Amino acid sequence: AREEKERMERSMIQVREELRDDISELHQQRLSSEAALSEMSEQMSRVKTLYHEYHSRLDALQRREEVAEKREAGARTREDGVARRETTMQTREDWMARRGAELRTQQ
Repeated sequence: AREEKERMERSMIQVREELRDDISELHQQRLSSEAALSEMSEQMSRVKTLYHEYHSRLDALQRREEVAEKREAGARTREDGVARRETTMQTREDWMARRGAELRTQQ
């Protein structure tokens, strides 16, 4: 009975040590998982920061493009106005030249 009791105690000690080893291993795995999660969280934060920076730069670029397009449209409008005035001036000069020629032929 004594040997049986000692065998049971050794068996219990062995089981306790195995459980302690398993708990220690699980604790290490948990610490590793937490470290990996922390690193992933940090990387996600960097990705979000880069994404927001990208969008703000993209918005700024689009605003600059809109301003440039408005300036180009304004320049085209001014060029069209100048071209119309030049055409009008040329038409007047042609009319005045014809009118002057008509007046000279009538005299």
